Amino acid sequence: KLKVTDVTKTVSFPVTVAKSGNSYTITGTETIKMTDYGVTPPSFMMNTVKTGNEIKITVNVTAN
Repeated sequence: KLKVTDVTKTVSFPVTVAKSGNSYTITGTETIKMTDYGVTPPSFMMNTVKTGNEIKITVNVTAN
């Protein structure tokens, strides 16, 4: 579950698991939309410059 502000949603992250000796490295990336979580994408200069609605979330975990 991913919680942003007061909105919680179930998010699936496709991951890759690599084993090296006794360690595991888990990596994955998922894109979410700010508006799905009630967040208005930032803008400035009287709304002429906007950031876009999507955010890329990257997960990198190493387990020993």
